[in-house]
Amino acid sequence: MKKIFAYILIAFIWPIFGFAEKLEKEKPTHFAIKSDDNKYSLKFSGLLQTLAKFEKSQEKNDFDFSLRRARLGMSGSILDPMLTFGVKAAFEKEIPLGFSEGKKMSIVQLHDYYVDLSLCKKDRFHLKAGKFALPFFGKVSSSKTQFLDPFLAQKGFGFDSGIGVMVHGSLPKDFDYGLAVVQRGLVGRVAYNHGNIDVTDAVAYADDAGFSLGVNGALGTDYSTKFDDNRAGVDYLAKYKRFSSNGAFYYQRKEKDNNFGVGFDAGYLLIDHLEPVARYSMANTKKAQHEAALGLNYYIIGHNLKVQVEGGASITDKFGPWHIQTDLQLAF
Repeated sequence: MKKIFAYILIAFIWPIFGFAEKLEKEKPTHFAIKSDDNKYSLKFSGLLQTLAKFEKSQEKNDFDFSLRRARLGMSGSILDPMLTFGVKAAFEKEIPLGFSEGKKMSIVQLHDYYVDLSLCKKDRFHLKAGKFALPFFGKVSSSKTQFLDPFLAQKGFGFDSGIGVMVHGSLPKDFDYGLAVVQRGLVGRVAYNHGNIDVTDAVAYADDAGFSLGVNGALGTDYSTKFDDNRAGVDYLAKYKRFSSNGAFYYQRKEKDNNFGVGFDAGYLLIDHLEPVARYSMANTKKAQHEAALGLNYYIIGHNLKVQVEGGASITDKFGPWHIQTDLQLAF
C-alpha cells in the first residue's frame, strides 16, 4: 500500500515539476478594482494549502490528508487612499457534526477584519482597529515561509491575532514599530530594517543583501487580574544573495515559571526554483523539547504555486515522533 501511494504521489508531482520553466520573481498579483480618482479600491486574495503527512511514533503509524489553510480575503481603500480595510475568511476548520461519530462539518471563521487610518503621508503613524496580526513576530507572511508551519518556539510563545486597536508605522533611519492593546493584553515590537529586502518573504529571490532585527514584548492579562503572562523576544530575518535565514529567541514569565524558546529556519536557492531548507527549534517549559527538520521547496511560480517536502522529528525524553510530509500551495 505504501509503495502504491509513493507511485501515485510521484505521478502527481512530476508533471508539476515539468510545467515550470522559470521562477516568477514578481510579487503575487491580485484581482483588483479601482475608481478613477483612486479614492476607492478593492482587491481579492486567496490561499489554499493541502497537506499529506505520515507520522510515526512508538505507539502507532498515522497517515492523513488535510486542508491546512483555505483563505479568501479582500482589502482596499474607502473614501481616501489613506483609509484602508481588510477582511479575510478561513474555511479550513472542522467541527463534529451532531452525534454522528467521525463526521465533521466545515465552518467559516473571520480570520482578520480591520480598518486602518494613515495619519501621515509618509506612513509614520497608522491607527488600526479590528482583528489583526499582532506585532510580536516578524512580518513574514504565512504563505511566504520556508516551512509550512511556524517552528516550535513560535507555536509555544508567540501570538497569532487579537481584537483591539494598534498604532504602527515607519520611522526615520529604517525603523518601524507597532503597539497593540487587545483583549489578551499589550503587545509591541520595534524593528530595524537594513537593505532593500522584502521583510514579508522568507526566501531570498534577488541577489541583494540586508537584514531585519526586531525586539518584541507582551504583557498578558484579562484586565481583571494582574499581568501574569509576560513575554519578550528578539527576531531576525537575514538575506545575502540567495541565502536566507529567519529565527527568534523568546522568554516567558508565566506566574512563577520561567520559560524560553529559540528557533531558526535557513535555506539557499540553488536554481531559480529549488531551495533546500533546514530547521531547528527548542522550547523549555516544564521540560525541554527539541525539533529538527530538513526540507526541499520547489517554487513553480514563486509562492503563488509551490510544492514543499519536509522530514523531521521531535525529541523530549526520547526520540520521536518523526514525520514526512508534502504540501501544495496555491496563492493569489
